[in-house]
Amino acid sequence: MDLGTVAVLALLAILIAIVVLLSRQGLLASSLPILRWQNLVSRPLDSQQTESSVVVGDDNGDVASADRAATRVSPPPRFTAAAVAPSASDPLPATQTSYPMSPAASPEPVGFQLKRLDTRLTELTQNIDRHEAAISALLRQSMTDLAQRAAADDARSEAAVERLRGDVLAALASPKPNADRTRRKDVCAELYATLARFEAALSAVSNPVLLPGEAYAIPDALPASALIWENWNDVGERVFVLADTFNAQRLHLSPQAREDLGQFLTKLRTLLTGTIYPNLQADVGSSQDLALRNALHEIARGLRDARESLEREYET
Repeated sequence: MDLGTVAVLALLAILIAIVVLLSRQGLLASSLPILRWQNLVSRPLDSQQTESSVVVGDDNGDVASADRAATRVSPPPRFTAAAVAPSASDPLPATQTSYPMSPAASPEPVGFQLKRLDTRLTELTQNIDRHEAAISALLRQSMTDLAQRAAADDARSEAAVERLRGDVLAALASPKPNADRTRRKDVCAELYATLARFEAALSAVSNPVLLPGEAYAIPDALPASALIWENWNDVGERVFVLADTFNAQRLHLSPQAREDLGQFLTKLRTLLTGTIYPNLQADVGSSQDLALRNALHEIARGLRDARESLEREYET
C-alpha cells in the first residue's frame, strides 16, 4: 500500500470521526435544515395539487402559498440518501405519500452555549474569589487574635515572674526567725543524742543491767568490770564527741543552754580525770569505792540537769 492510499484512508477516518462527533453533540442536525422529501428532486405539479394550493393571508395582507405553510416532512424511515438521489434512468413515481411530522426542537447554537458557559465560569470564578477573600480575612483575624492572646499570656507570665522575684528578694532580705529556730532544734536534737550515747556507755560499764533510755542510777555494788581501766575507753570517747559537738554548735543555742552544757562538760572532765580514773584498781578499798560512787552520783545529777536544759531549749 503506497503513501497516497494511506493518506486518503486517514483523511476518510478523520472525516467520519468528525461527522460522528458532530452528530452526537447535536451540531450537525442544528446546522442542516430539514429537507422535505418532495423538494429533494424537481417534479411537475399535477392538477389535484394545483387545485389544493390555497392562498393564505396573514393580518398584514401578505399572501403565502399553502405549500409553503404546509408542514415539512422527512424521507421515509428506510430510505437513504442514495435511494433518494435523482437519476435519469430511475423516473420518479407518479404519486407519493407525505408523512407529516411535528417540528423538532432545534439545539441551541454553539455560540450561545459557549457564551452561557463563559458566564457560568465567570460566576464560579467570582464565587471562588469571594470565598478566598473571606478565608484570607478569617485567617488574618485568627492570626491577630492568637498574637494578642500570646502577648497577653507573655505579659501575665512576666508579671508573675516579677512578683515571684520580689517575694524571693524580700524573703532573703527579711530576718529568718523560723529558720533560726529550726536550726536550734536540730542542734538540740544532735546534742541530746550524743548525750544519750554517753549515758548508755556509762551504764554499760558501771551498771550493765540498765536498758538504753533508762535514767542512769548507781548500783548498790559496782561490778568488777567497772574497776578495769580499759572498759572506760568507750566512756572517754563518748565524752570527747559530746564536747566536740557542743563546741561546734554552741552558737545556735541560747546563752542559758550554753552555760548549762559548758558547766556540765567541765564537771564531767574533772570527775573523770580527778576521781574515777585514778581509783580504777582491782583491790579497791572502802575510801576508793566511796570516791567512785560519789563521782558517779555527781555525773548522774549532771546528766539529769543537762538533759532537762536541752529539752527546754528544744521546746522554746
